[in-house]
Amino acid sequence: MGRLFNMIISNKNKYVYVATPKSGTHTMYQILAEYHQGYRIDKHSFHSVAIPGKARKYLIFTVVRNPYARMVSAWNSLTKVQPYKYIYLPLLSGPGFPDFAKWVCDSPDLGLQGAVTYRPQVEWVKRMHYADGSHIFDWKADLKRLKLEDIDTEIKMLPFWPNRTCDYKIPVILQRTLNDWRDCYTDELAARVFDYLQADFEAFGYDRQSYKKED
Repeated sequence: MGRLFNMIISNKNKYVYVATPKSGTHTMYQILAEYHQGYRIDKHSFHSVAIPGKARKYLIFTVVRNPYARMVSAWNSLTKVQPYKYIYLPLLSGPGFPDFAKWVCDSPDLGLQGAVTYRPQVEWVKRMHYADGSHIFDWKADLKRLKLEDIDTEIKMLPFWPNRTCDYKIPVILQRTLNDWRDCYTDELAARVFDYLQADFEAFGYDRQSYKKED
């Protein structure tokens, strides 16, 4: 069933946080470990889908992200950060976001290192399972999904959160994206990314038009 990696578990508060790549992982790791009695199962690895069998009755949750924004975040990481930039830049026609997004949308899944950051999030959550194989993990029924864009509000609804009425803002621990990721999109490019990530829009309730700035 594979090794147990990275996720945050708290036996005291009875929760498991399973990280979805490019959806606030660094921030959630720090907050849960420092303030909510969580610990990482393996500090040397970042993303895994093998949930401890003993946690079957715990709250199991993840954070998902607007697919358009997540694609921009993947571009920032894979074309600007070592070692990924040495893998991806030679494959692209240029270093810009349109070059990256068009390549992703037009290319088959090559199984490259880092590909989980731009592949559909729903593929990732569908892989989640109990490590001991004792029960079937139904992600639609068993996995609570929080939206990164609404994390300040939604995280306070978790049962272990101490004060649901306080005015609390989640700090950003690591940010590589642009000030406004919408600046990266044209209508044509958004249409291509939507087609590629349509499963995420449907599974997590994101608006196809969300790449447009509000007037």
